[in-house]
Amino acid sequence: MPDLSGLDEIDWAALHHAYGPATDVPDMLRGLASGDAKAMADFVGAVHHQGDVYDSTVAAVPFLLQAAERVEGRDRAELLSLLADLGGVDSYELTLLNDIHGAYFEWVFTDNNVHPRYPDDYAEAAARGDQDAGAALAVSAGRPFFLRLLDDPDADVRCGAFLAAASGPLEAATVDTLLERLRDEANAEVLDVVVTGLGITAARVPATVRTTVLERLAETATAHSRPGVQLRALMELARRSSDPLPVDAETLAATMRRARAEARAEARAERLSSARADGPRTCGVGDEWRGSMSPDEVSLTLGDHVGHRAALLVRLLHEPDEWDRASVLSAATDLVAGWRGDHRSLIEAVEALPTASGTGADTAGFLEAAGQIAEPEAGAVSSSDTEGQDLHALVEDFEDHPTVEVAHALRDMGPAAAAAAPALRRELDEPRRHGLRAEETIEPDLVGEDEALLLACVEALAAVTR
Repeated sequence: MPDLSGLDEIDWAALHHAYGPATDVPDMLRGLASGDAKAMADFVGAVHHQGDVYDSTVAAVPFLLQAAERVEGRDRAELLSLLADLGGVDSYELTLLNDIHGAYFEWVFTDNNVHPRYPDDYAEAAARGDQDAGAALAVSAGRPFFLRLLDDPDADVRCGAFLAAASGPLEAATVDTLLERLRDEANAEVLDVVVTGLGITAARVPATVRTTVLERLAETATAHSRPGVQLRALMELARRSSDPLPVDAETLAATMRRARAEARAEARAERLSSARADGPRTCGVGDEWRGSMSPDEVSLTLGDHVGHRAALLVRLLHEPDEWDRASVLSAATDLVAGWRGDHRSLIEAVEALPTASGTGADTAGFLEAAGQIAEPEAGAVSSSDTEGQDLHALVEDFEDHPTVEVAHALRDMGPAAAAAAPALRRELDEPRRHGLRAEETIEPDLVGEDEALLLACVEALAAVTR
């Protein structure tokens, strides 16, 4: 096995990992320097177990850097991704689209809820025995090497090098070099990572540098030639700044459409080629999702930009051929349930939806989440003051039915519940077409006219969800 300078000078028996003394770490490191896949699995399983950082992890970083300099291709890319992870940027979690929900795993190291972001903070945290901060400092010692690799011919290596260079304490000059990748990087997958990494960088640098990063992301969001990159930049801006986004809802919807079309075309082209015969990338998003995000992912990422979210969802609801309506309704439900704001236009848009098979329950869920917010629109539908009693009777009739929760929810909504009637009735008024069985009839004369309509819809809903 290759010799790593200084490896035998460390008292590994005095250090520990997840399973005890770190006496086996030297062999793991030698294996990594020779491209041994088992050594990587052993190291991650013990020395970086479930993301934990031990004293042996910190001690291993200089030798991981030596190993990364010795190997090439995929082995180098995997080591760079590991170093990025140890330095505070998990290259795998950062590129999963599910994490766009507001929680890319940004391993900003903490000590009693103090987030070290600047060099002095990292040093102070490391001096207090914070192993995470110590690892971040150790990884940052390899930054000159990482920056040289930003022009490597291997896209995987460039991806890992960027994330490793972005980890740990950052200086303005380093950030400037990272920003240049927006101009110089041509690979779509690496660009996804570059944009996301720059968003994380914006959260970890002083205000003056942060402003520069956000300005460049704004330029990318409006002027980049690739719609997928534009969309990524917009999402990072939304996550990192409360300032208004540089595009309106109509433009954002158009960008989403173009990004999805681009991602699908690229995925098809690559499936027909042999360019990926050597296996998947070590970092970067999956082919079928690259640069593309679903409506609920985009909406959640917009976070506190409530007005922008509502306007976008109204727009998407008017594009039934472009988007899965259930996904849009899910995003709308999350918005009205979790964020304060004027949701009237969104409520009106949902209530005005034409019949669309399979979305009745989603519409009901939205109106339930809207609750009393929907009451102004429900006023014209329901004027009876007995809705609580009538819906309570409905619950008793459905007490042995698995959809009793639906009736409970509608009862709790009060007068606003009647707003669900038109949408549910439109969706479910053809039970034979949907292969449904009729539910027991509740006599309409027991309730008001509007409530009878509501109860009929709930009965149909019960049949649908059996």
